[in-house]
Amino acid sequence: MSSGIIQTLTEREPVKFEIPTEGLSSAELRLVKHIQEVAEDSLYHWRTFPLILPPPVAVQHRDVDSSSLARRKPIIIRDLFVAPCFDELEAVALDSGGEPRKLSGKQLASVRETG
Repeated sequence: MSSGIIQTLTEREPVKFEIPTEGLSSAELRLVKHIQEVAEDSLYHWRTFPLILPPPVAVQHRDVDSSSLARRKPIIIRDLFVAPCFDELEAVALDSGGEPRKLSGKQLASVRETG
């Protein structure tokens, strides 16, 4: 067995359920106990769950020169979210010649029917 598999097996822990059984008939109790056994046999949770995150978007690497280590240069956050410099509604309302687009026959019929 490789060490990765051994580590994975040791980090798994079985899940135990505490299920109240008062007021159940014997048939219901057997069913609930069976479901509990199946769940406890097949379910588990991780003792540890290592999660390696990438570096933040707000920081980028920049080489100062080839002989030095990489230095982090902060990025200005407002530069990450730049709004487009055009009016989207106007862009879809005009054709390639800059003239207002005409409604298609189907669109005109829809306007007539539904207003």
